[in-house]
Amino acid sequence: MLDHYWSVFFFFGLLVVTAFAWKRFNEPSFPNQESLPRAVDPLRYLFFKSAYQKARLTYLVALLLLYVLLVAPGPKIAPALGTVGAKDFPAEGWALLAALILTGVGLAPDSLKWLNTVEELLRHWVHEWFLVPDGVERTIGILEDARYEPPPSQLDLLQSPRKEKTQENLKSPPETLRYRWARAPSW
Repeated sequence: MLDHYWSVFFFFGLLVVTAFAWKRFNEPSFPNQESLPRAVDPLRYLFFKSAYQKARLTYLVALLLLYVLLVAPGPKIAPALGTVGAKDFPAEGWALLAALILTGVGLAPDSLKWLNTVEELLRHWVHEWFLVPDGVERTIGILEDARYEPPPSQLDLLQSPRKEKTQENLKSPPETLRYRWARAPSW
């Protein structure tokens, strides 16, 4: 009953889906907004530390599970494919065809385009689950008005009159222009 999971077509399908998921994860699943950094490419810079690898693996596993579910009906589904445009299709290759349809590589008929929508939705959920881009927007908002005290090693790089002026301006309220100017000197 589960022989189609041990076929060479299934393993080729696994490779196709894995390569697709590895590359596709880096495509943003959200519109670029003014509140985000100007460049969202590469996408990994919007993730917190090690969350990028965890999110990528989560997406990969989820997409592989979807692929396994698509392959589950097995070669019995091949005759039904004649109704959606895949005539004279060999039943043994169903697993590979499922991988190609899921990744959008295969010429999927309009009745199977919903799989691409499911993949995009899955990617969007994984991005949101790992706080991209919402976590980045919140962090930027918090850091805009956070107090900043540069380490003495950085302050020592400034010449004497400018150093005292910068320290004085950093004591101003965070919403003032003087404070913001002190945070963004050309070191």
